[in-house]
Amino acid sequence: MIAPVFLAGVAIPDRHVLALARRLRARGFRLEARRLEQARRDKVIVFAPGLGDREAILQACEECPPELAELHAALLRDIEWFRRG
Repeated sequence: MIAPVFLAGVAIPDRHVLALARRLRARGFRLEARRLEQARRDKVIVFAPGLGDREAILQACEECPPELAELHAALLRDIEWFRRG
């Protein structure tokens, strides 16, 4: 079993990392999908995306399945925090 990737402080199981990458790619975020897939291949435990990647992932999580709801909420908080400066 592959360990989860922590993204925005949320543990994302391997199968959901792949699903998220597919959602990113389907919405035109190919670079962000590649970064996430590369992190998985490299067995990165904590993936700390920048603001642009976080915004792309947030968009990919819109109308997300329940298993990505916690990630969606965490990214929304992070982005609001970044914007407040």
